[in-house]
Amino acid sequence: MAKNPKNTDAGTSSGNEITVKKSDVGVKANNKSAKESSANSAIAKRRNEIMERRTRALAQTSKNKNVQSGKKDKALKDGEKRPNVFVRAGRAIKRKFKEMWSELKKVTWPEPKEAFKQTLVVLVVVASFLVVLFLMDLGLSNLLKLLIK
Repeated sequence: MAKNPKNTDAGTSSGNEITVKKSDVGVKANNKSAKESSANSAIAKRRNEIMERRTRALAQTSKNKNVQSGKKDKALKDGEKRPNVFVRAGRAIKRKFKEMWSELKKVTWPEPKEAFKQTLVVLVVVASFLVVLFLMDLGLSNLLKLLIK
């Protein structure tokens, strides 16, 4: 038999090629596949829109972070040298201390009475654990002495 891929009316098969009659494929199957493909394409479009929106949002936030943190992309001009390591380290330390100081200004510090009460609570808890551990150590050391004798 000769292979005839264009002939869809013949119900013959040869080798790896199978031809199907047009009448074998129902109209209902075509309608379902068309509906499914249109639904899948709508879902794919929606998914692409969401991904694009997320990508834009991430790009915007990273841009805002760079602006807020004061990072500047400075390219060295021709013939300009970078400062030595000590100058760069000093600048980095100075910048870190400025950031630390600005964060400390944002802290809400407790009133002196409240701080005193919290300190007393901590000291009482530590002292109670000290007593419990001391008694456990004393008891276990006496038990060990009895076992050795």
